[in-house]
Amino acid sequence: MEILMKRLYIVFLLLPMLSFSQDKKEVFIKMEIKPIDAKKGYTFDIYKTEDEIKIDFKKIDSVRKFSFSDEDKRIVSRLIAKTDIDSMSKDSLDYYQSKLEAIKESNTFYKQESISIYRTTHKSYFKFLEGLIKIPDSILVEPQKEERIKANTYCFFTITEGLKKEKRTFYIECLEPKIYPLLTKLINDTDMIVKAYKIAKDRKN
Repeated sequence: MEILMKRLYIVFLLLPMLSFSQDKKEVFIKMEIKPIDAKKGYTFDIYKTEDEIKIDFKKIDSVRKFSFSDEDKRIVSRLIAKTDIDSMSKDSLDYYQSKLEAIKESNTFYKQESISIYRTTHKSYFKFLEGLIKIPDSILVEPQKEERIKANTYCFFTITEGLKKEKRTFYIECLEPKIYPLLTKLINDTDMIVKAYKIAKDRKN
């Protein structure tokens, strides 16, 4: 574990030496936080430019009761039961999975907030975010400590950068600072910014 921590430390030491031009890229980060209890899930969409970050926050408010058709259930069960899934069966399974997800999504209602913050007022968050997106995925998702996970919270990340819209996707399986310090900090810091905004908004009203 000491070796992993040293790797992480070295990466942060090298960040100031990386080309500053990378900071000028437009960056989009999507974070989907999915606890075991799906109704407690939430997402952050972060849009970063040189001096502004827009955060769209979405949290599940309620899920309307719904059901899948008996025919869809039979088809999905038959596809899953196949021991030898060929490419056509896989395509069919992907199609029905997308269809069922769309039905679920159309019956899910969210609370939403959209805020904008600026480099002049959130320098540390900008600096942290700019440093984090330069770190290889393999280091971000490397557990920094071998510890039993008390409660799984699957967090899925998508980072899209630059004019070519280069996309990176990865995930971690818990929100434990000792295990995944950087990605946990990213989620927690973003959440704190949104909560502070909501508190200020409520006071004004």
